[in-house]
Amino acid sequence: MKKRVGIYANGWGNEYLQEIIKGVFSEAKKENADVFTFVEYSVPGGSDNDGEINIYRLPEMAAFDGVIFLANSFNDQRVLDFLQEEVGRTNVPAVCLEYVMDGVPTIRSDNYSGMYGLAEHLLTEHNAGRVLVIAGPEEHQESNERVQAVRDVYEKYGCTIPSENIVHGNWAKDSAQSILEQWLSEHKELPLAVICANDIMAQGVCERLLEKGIRVPEEVLVTGYDYLKEGQESYLPLASVSHEWKEMGRKAFDCLKSQWNKTKVSMDLCLKSKFLPGKSCGCRTNQKSGKNSAAETDEKQAKMDSIMVDSHFRHLYIALRKADNESSFGKSLSELFGKEHLLEGNELMICVDKEFFYIEEKDANLLGCGYRDDFKMSCCLQGGVPQEQREIKRKDAIFYYSDLYEEPGLYFYLPLSTENKSLGFAVMSGNMNIMEDKYLYIWTRHMNQYMEQVRRNITIADLTEKLRISSVTDKLTGVYNRSGCEERSYPMLEKLYSEGREGVVMIIDIDRMKRINDYYGHVYGDLSLTIVASVLKREVPGDWITSRFGGDEFMVAGERREVNLEELTERIYQQVEKEKRQRKLEFPLSLSIGSIIVDTKTSFDMREIIQRADQMMYIVKKRHHRILDNG
Repeated sequence: MKKRVGIYANGWGNEYLQEIIKGVFSEAKKENADVFTFVEYSVPGGSDNDGEINIYRLPEMAAFDGVIFLANSFNDQRVLDFLQEEVGRTNVPAVCLEYVMDGVPTIRSDNYSGMYGLAEHLLTEHNAGRVLVIAGPEEHQESNERVQAVRDVYEKYGCTIPSENIVHGNWAKDSAQSILEQWLSEHKELPLAVICANDIMAQGVCERLLEKGIRVPEEVLVTGYDYLKEGQESYLPLASVSHEWKEMGRKAFDCLKSQWNKTKVSMDLCLKSKFLPGKSCGCRTNQKSGKNSAAETDEKQAKMDSIMVDSHFRHLYIALRKADNESSFGKSLSELFGKEHLLEGNELMICVDKEFFYIEEKDANLLGCGYRDDFKMSCCLQGGVPQEQREIKRKDAIFYYSDLYEEPGLYFYLPLSTENKSLGFAVMSGNMNIMEDKYLYIWTRHMNQYMEQVRRNITIADLTEKLRISSVTDKLTGVYNRSGCEERSYPMLEKLYSEGREGVVMIIDIDRMKRINDYYGHVYGDLSLTIVASVLKREVPGDWITSRFGGDEFMVAGERREVNLEELTERIYQQVEKEKRQRKLEFPLSLSIGSIIVDTKTSFDMREIIQRADQMMYIVKKRHHRILDNG
């Protein structure tokens, strides 16, 4: 039986996550193990973090043979607290990357050694004694380790870095550019080198220097950290430090294997980082500049891919913009993804909470934490072929593709949510490319937005239906009004006639209704109407249609079948009498009922049918009025 390994990660560091997964999966395949990656996109202090981090509650941790936490990627402390609790509760073999978790082996990269090599290279190879260090957040441990490495190298070679030349940013490109602008405005001389805490900030520095006409690396050397693909494919490939993330992924899986085999496990394994010179520091390397024909071709292809992706999301919007119920939602998804799934891959499942299709005020019926056990599998691709919609248990959905295929698989799980309420989740299989260029994040955001639109559509459809029902319903009695009668009864009778089946029409009128209103008051008149309506709803067959046809007149229509009209009429009379006795009514309440059978052998004329039933009712009414008038 295949082993199951769960990976829990925030997806913002897409290249980090991608390389870790590659390393884990390369080893997992050798051991016939499936890898299940749960990805969310929470941000520090984000208002909708609950909807994102809820994805970690989707699986039962005990269902895995081992779990790997990309702990330094998490942006919400609650995630670490929850995972720590679950590991303790389930005792599942675990490994934590870049973070120390109680009782769990840690694998971390050495931020110090790679940055030490970078700083020493700048001093010994380029004589860059005057430097500007653009660090990460001041309290960030990894950033501080990198800064300390730079300080130690410069002190070793008798150089001092002024405190004003070490400035803290927030890892973002615009942050680095603002710091550079401020520093240049306050200093007459250019720095010989700008050392950045990551590649993203380094790219921002290169771009801003170029805008100012300052040449890199001829006038200023620039270095980064993380050795990201984007930094290596830029117009000026960056000198940077590699974490060897793929190797970290391999080591993480090896750590799980050791726990399975009950062999000795290191509780703190440190992998050395490695400095790699680049053109941005003036070194000749095998890096290819972004200004060659191949790169231009790649850029054109990227633009083309971007157009295709945009078109794909446009098609998704068009597919769902009018979906307003369970059937149309699933059908729209299946039809679209059955034709095009360039991002999603051949295996895609979208499971939604069954309450998704029902609207309550403030989404009170949706869960804010955790998931129900039953889902609606609204869309499922298997080898690119859409499958039937059906209900599915949570565990069966999580391991659907794993149970389906014998070979080891790689699966991604994404939260579908709105305003911290869970809508469901999506599963994709094996398509690593969707992680590049933040497409996985973009896909999730678009899907969430379109599902919100579907919820709005459902709300509008519900309101429209309520308005429609209100427009054809008599508010006092709850049965159909005259418009409802014409909308429902007439077509039903015509359909019975066209199919050669006999119909029935009954006209029921309250005797001396004017006298009740005049002598006892309209309150009692209204009571008479509600009593009669309730009796009719109870006594006539459930598929017959009851309407308040006029002021004190009701019409009942349905298929005759084996109904005995005389017995039905007598039951209605008896039930009204029973109601009158039980309620101890102070006024006389009786009915006159006329019934006819709509014969299939004669021509169908609705006006004539009603007139005939009315005539039958008036024959009875005359008799009843004589009795009432004579006391």
